[in-house]
Amino acid sequence: LENLSVTADYSYTFLYGLPDFGVPYNAGARRPVTDGDVPRDTFYGAVNRDFIRSVQGQGGVNINWAVTDWLTLENSFRTSHSLLNYIGTIPEDPGPTGATAPYSSRTTTPPRFSGYTQLNAQSRYEPVTVLVDQPQATFFFETGPIRHTAVAGGEFSSEHVSFQGYTGLTSELTTGATA
Repeated sequence: LENLSVTADYSYTFLYGLPDFGVPYNAGARRPVTDGDVPRDTFYGAVNRDFIRSVQGQGGVNINWAVTDWLTLENSFRTSHSLLNYIGTIPEDPGPTGATAPYSSRTTTPPRFSGYTQLNAQSRYEPVTVLVDQPQATFFFETGPIRHTAVAGGEFSSEHVSFQGYTGLTSELTTGATA
């Protein structure tokens, strides 16, 4: 057909890494423990378990047809699928007293970081699928010396999100073993 244009595009992204959810906080010194208590490169996670994987693929098709001088039909269709998938460890305060308390005031004042912390696993498996279609008609007309443009169209979309975590891990609602 004359005056018809069709364009398409596609993008794909893949990211993989080791998440770092931070370090414990030394409440007595009012600073992170990596500012004086432990080396700055200390990692509070499970190296052989923790991971983060993010994948996204998205594409689209645009169609534009100038049917006549006074009518143009257009349609844009987009689809995407993404996945956020991770297991990470958050270091937390296991409790103020006991043999594994994170701060010990028995030997120093102010209290110093004892080296113990709670390791709390966090996880997510979140696939997202999106479909969007946008049809549109554009009309051009004149009434005497005045030119007009009228546009009619709509949008139809669907989005599906599933939010899950991994089973068998210490959940966000409880604390893990002291380490």
